[in-house]
Amino acid sequence: MVAPPHMIGFEACHIFPYDRESEWNTRRFGTTVVDDNAPTSKIGQSKIHSPQNGILLEGGIHTLFDAYIVADNYKVTCFTEDSHNVDGRTLGFQCRDPNNPLRVKDDLLRWHFRTSVSAIMRGAGEKPWEYDFPEGEDIDEIISGPHPEERMELELHHRLGVSS
Repeated sequence: MVAPPHMIGFEACHIFPYDRESEWNTRRFGTTVVDDNAPTSKIGQSKIHSPQNGILLEGGIHTLFDAYIVADNYKVTCFTEDSHNVDGRTLGFQCRDPNNPLRVKDDLLRWHFRTSVSAIMRGAGEKPWEYDFPEGEDIDEIISGPHPEERMELELHHRLGVSS
């Protein structure tokens, strides 16, 4: 299917990343999704692929959103140079219409915004994690160090070349 010309370059974006589905389930976000037609996933009926966990973004902004550089709590916040001119813009009404039971979930947007602020603050105040260790010498340091789950996720992401 070919996209209409005015939609070329736009991509569907998960608000809560689907590669963190086990955390989605732990936080029970799926229980707030009222979309009973949400596609199933590798972990079952989690509803992580529901349109209530998604927004349509231009490709470059999607990349910034996934990197927690651009956040949205119905009003866009850009935490870096705003080369896309998105800071201060508001999500379209169809995403936030209080009368639409299938609108984007407030708790997911709040989660993404808080995660973005936390990532920016961590980056400003802490030394970035070193993840270029010689083979086999890093696992003990990661497990015994601060934020082991997040560091292991970063390590796996780096080694497997996973892209969002």
